[in-house]
Amino acid sequence: MQTPLANEEVKHPFISIAPELSLASDQHLKLRDHILNENQTNFIYKNHINNSASINEQINKNIDLIKSDNDVQSLFNSRRHSKAFVIGTGPSLERCYTYIKSACKNENILIIAVDTAFKALTANSIKPDIVVTVDEETNTNELSPQHSEGISLVYFPRTNINVLSAWRGKRYTSYSTSPAYNRISETHPKGRLYSGGSVIHPAVDLAVKMGANSITLFGCDFGFHSNKTHAEWKEGELGLDYTNNQGQVKNGYGEMIATVPNFRSYLCNLENYIKLHPHITFYNSCRYGALIAGTEYIEAKL
Repeated sequence: MQTPLANEEVKHPFISIAPELSLASDQHLKLRDHILNENQTNFIYKNHINNSASINEQINKNIDLIKSDNDVQSLFNSRRHSKAFVIGTGPSLERCYTYIKSACKNENILIIAVDTAFKALTANSIKPDIVVTVDEETNTNELSPQHSEGISLVYFPRTNINVLSAWRGKRYTSYSTSPAYNRISETHPKGRLYSGGSVIHPAVDLAVKMGANSITLFGCDFGFHSNKTHAEWKEGELGLDYTNNQGQVKNGYGEMIATVPNFRSYLCNLENYIKLHPHITFYNSCRYGALIAGTEYIEAKL
């Protein structure tokens, strides 16, 4: 059964009193989170525009690769009517390795992984078709390019140049939908992918634009459980510690799990994206992570 979206819709114009949002009842927590996310959107947008000089500086470091690398748009519609697995790095991923390997033996499934999930997948003999990276802070230790033979990399122009240079598979440049990329898009046009603050958003959008009509999410927890923030990584290695949580979000069992505000924002943006694509079936592989409105659950563990 699909988790409903209707009760979480925020209609404009609206008025909210920030302190009173903390008093929201359990049944309205998602609506509260979506209101908070809407309130933050303009600030985030303006902050991104104000950082355009810094963004352009990072783009210039990679300009030669941007010119010569493949255009992500060449991947669009290349896997029409396919099944796709989009893999994040939430702790629940550790429960799903056997399921992923078994499913891929029986079907030709498109596997798209976010950068920080690549280590976990290679350690468990799972080879994604595509890895997506967007962050200039992601380094070669986190992405392990030595295992990238035959794997495509889809990247935003701000990606660490050391990662790009060391990648052994094909590289595809993409721009986000942010206006900060309008200038370079005019001189060096490339396909665009949706970005809602997390690398999971362009990974999902890529699966959609490649033509998948069924997308299963793995490790998309948007919260902490099992005393972990990320699959396979030691606590703090990726900048987060589960003891430093700043809020809660409801999981698939109706329980509250720890999270941080930016994770809740990423969750809201993914739910908004899912709502805009009713023709695609979205599945959530594990109930231990956050409840994702608009998805159906599958049992992806033994």
